[in-house]
Amino acid sequence: MTKIERKAPDETWVEEPFSGPTQVMWRFPQIMAQYQTIGPRQIATFACVHENENEISLRLYWFPNNMRYSITPGETVRLSFVAAADVGESDLLPIEIVWDGKWNEDRGEMKNNLKMN
Repeated sequence: MTKIERKAPDETWVEEPFSGPTQVMWRFPQIMAQYQTIGPRQIATFACVHENENEISLRLYWFPNNMRYSITPGETVRLSFVAAADVGESDLLPIEIVWDGKWNEDRGEMKNNLKMN
């Protein structure tokens, strides 16, 4: 993850600088090596939301001291990612997230509460 931006009340994007970039976690961090070699496709998990918690938590291997690492209900946040390797980098991938704070166990219903573009 290379950048975090939050939407201001005037609808402009405001970057939150942090001492990064920082690496998002692999799907099963307890059994997956942090640095992967070329092979089968792996899934990274960059955020999670749990029932009875009033925030979305970023899933990172380390958190810079000057980073706000949660998204609260009603906030619109844009996270930017780059896949990096020894020989190059991908194009920037921005993902916009907004959550109304409502939790639902049903995935179809939760899609109405949590939007990612």
